Amino acid sequence: MYGLRIWRREAKRSTECRRSEPMFKVIGAGLAIYVCYAAVSGSVYAKSGISGRGVLREESPTYFWVVIAIYAALSLALVLLF
Repeated sequence: MYGLRIWRREAKRSTECRRSEPMFKVIGAGLAIYVCYAAVSGSVYAKSGISGRGVLREESPTYFWVVIAIYAALSLALVLLF
């Protein structure tokens, strides 16, 4: 009887996790769209600590592409891992 209660509790947790999966996929897809838009437009918002700043490709290309790569990796992780 005790094992059945643990199994039910674990089954409930796994269904709760499955309900949140589409949310992460939608967030990851939205972030991927933003990454494509930022790469084409040449401007991306980089969050750093409490505040953030806009980064332009013409002003600092290395930092711009680093931010794009980090956002792209986060997007892939949201879609594929969660």
